[in-house]
Amino acid sequence: GSHHSHTPIGHEPVSPTKHKHQGFRKHPDQDGRAREELTVFEAHSLAERFNLPTGHVTQAWKLFKRYDRHGRGLLGIHEFQMLLRTVLRERYPHARDVPRELFDKLSDHEEVDFSEFLTWITRNS
Repeated sequence: GSHHSHTPIGHEPVSPTKHKHQGFRKHPDQDGRAREELTVFEAHSLAERFNLPTGHVTQAWKLFKRYDRHGRGLLGIHEFQMLLRTVLRERYPHARDVPRELFDKLSDHEEVDFSEFLTWITRNS
């Protein structure tokens, strides 16, 4: 006969309190890789901390991830400069018009994380 156990192992009941929007991270954090998406909560608290609209934070994150090839949540200085050029392109269509001092502050950093990028945005917006 077939033997059915009532409680399959590793099968937890899904709690009904889970919100729909929590499901948009592409993969779990277990493998140590940075997440693809900010949670709504993270975007909101960063927005409050930097006094930016939440939409700006989310957009900034998408840009940041585009240059964060290793998924570490860190950009090397070269990638960060390319990221800044992308951000500045709307304001300075020609790369040579970008004021040097926007990049000068970066030289003492080897790597830049997302909150430093937001700091840069608030200083220069």
